[in-house]
Amino acid sequence: MPTASLKREMRIEARLTKPQKVLIERAARLRGISVSHFLVASAQEAARSEVARETVIRLNPEESLRFAEAILHPEPMSPSLRARLRKYQRLYTAHVVLGIEA
Repeated sequence: MPTASLKREMRIEARLTKPQKVLIERAARLRGISVSHFLVASAQEAARSEVARETVIRLNPEESLRFAEAILHPEPMSPSLRARLRKYQRLYTAHVVLGIEA
């Protein structure tokens, strides 16, 4: 998402050691950008990477086939699972649809 058209009104502060500051300033100079721009771009990329790592499921070909098979041909529900599902549906309907506290 381009940030050039968005108004930048939020701040984040961080305390650094002298070696950390020197390293960040050097890296920003090497890229030809300001320290502020370097920090925002680096933090944003790290954040995107972390969110993707925690939210994207990667499967190898064998796992993909097993997953597709389970979705296309699920195991039948056990009687206890079926009973729990009915109980959940009753509670959900009472709470959400009718507004009754369970």
